[in-house]
Amino acid sequence: MSVSGFLARRVFFGVPILRLRVAANFLWRNRHRIEPGYAGRVAFVMTASLFGAAFAPIDRYAFGRAPDRLDWDGPVLFILGYWRSGTTFLHELIAQDPQFVTPSLLDANVAPCHSVGRALAPFVAPFLPGDRGYDAMALDLAGPWEEEGMLFSLTGTSPYQAAAFPQDFRDFDAMLDMRGLPETVIRRWRQAYVTICHRLTRGRGQTLLFKSPPAAARLP
Repeated sequence: MSVSGFLARRVFFGVPILRLRVAANFLWRNRHRIEPGYAGRVAFVMTASLFGAAFAPIDRYAFGRAPDRLDWDGPVLFILGYWRSGTTFLHELIAQDPQFVTPSLLDANVAPCHSVGRALAPFVAPFLPGDRGYDAMALDLAGPWEEEGMLFSLTGTSPYQAAAFPQDFRDFDAMLDMRGLPETVIRRWRQAYVTICHRLTRGRGQTLLFKSPPAAARLP
């Protein structure tokens, strides 16, 4: 495996820039369970999160302050379905229609520093693997991606924490339907969703397109 291939698969891919508070809490809570072989990835997570924190103020200038809630009658299209049921392919197809705006793979990985992260796309692209690793779906930084990645990066409230610590998968079940979570956690999660919608639609007349299997558990 080449150096770039090693960095792509073992360090960069699948490790989004997390909001600094989220990264610190996540790693501190699991500090006794991180194996030495993952030290490089942990270092990258913290370095990327510090980078995101340093450039986060630019987003407030570029996008403006997100409102506390969104009051508009425009449609939002959600693609719902269980994992491995074909939702990604359907997302790819519908996203070809220019009337829709949807988070990209890049957006999902640079949520805390959205504007600067987008500017860095040409430097990140060479380290992107050709496919997702567990199937043959090609990866493209500009291609559609789940908003759950952005919610995870901004709040940490996501069942996708299990991607890092799969033995604790059941501990993250509450983050699927949000039932039983503290109201402060739910408010923070809702505000992150509003922020995502605000940034994706600001200055555009497009319809929001979201795809996330966890959304099926949040229908109520």
